[in-house]
Amino acid sequence: MEIPFEQACGLVNTGLVVRKEIIAGLSAPTLGKALGALRDAMRANRFRAAGQQVFLDRVITSFDGRTRAEGFHILHDWDGVTQQTNPDIIPVDVLDFIAAQRGTDPASETELAILLDYYFMHVLALLAMRIWDDGEPDENLELVNDLVAEMQGTNGSGQQFAADAETLLLLGTSHYEIDERGYDKLLERVRTLNQAHQTSVARSLIRM
Repeated sequence: MEIPFEQACGLVNTGLVVRKEIIAGLSAPTLGKALGALRDAMRANRFRAAGQQVFLDRVITSFDGRTRAEGFHILHDWDGVTQQTNPDIIPVDVLDFIAAQRGTDPASETELAILLDYYFMHVLALLAMRIWDDGEPDENLELVNDLVAEMQGTNGSGQQFAADAETLLLLGTSHYEIDERGYDKLLERVRTLNQAHQTSVARSLIRM
């Protein structure tokens, strides 16, 4: 069964709220070991936090599948050499780069917290793409804006990635796409939003 948009936001919010506990559970002697544990969690979309587990895979698999069908790869980058999308999501690709450069360093919560926030930034960008699926799109966009505020609140790394959900909508669709048909449909959808949200999308585009 498909997950309603509001329920999906609730599940993601649970993960955002317990990020400090997630990071605390990644304790390891080296940064490489800690990153390895975080990599496994990102790939599974499943996180352990203070005796509970946060399961996001059903949401992400469902929403990513719908978004790919429309021509957008929010979570995966394009490899121009192999002419296909990378097998791992973008946050894991960045994590692997850091592990290769600094894997032997002592573990630090700072890098882990920023990478976890970077993961959630992509999840929120994916949610922003699905605001038209069910319910009222403008209200759904505000739900994602609430999640953006939580992502950049006291439970996170303190690193700001985006000002609002409208910016994430543009960031998520800024990758190279071999099939460009999705952009026209996205533009049509944005035009169904209220004037305030359309203006916010336009301002985000100018900032980018």
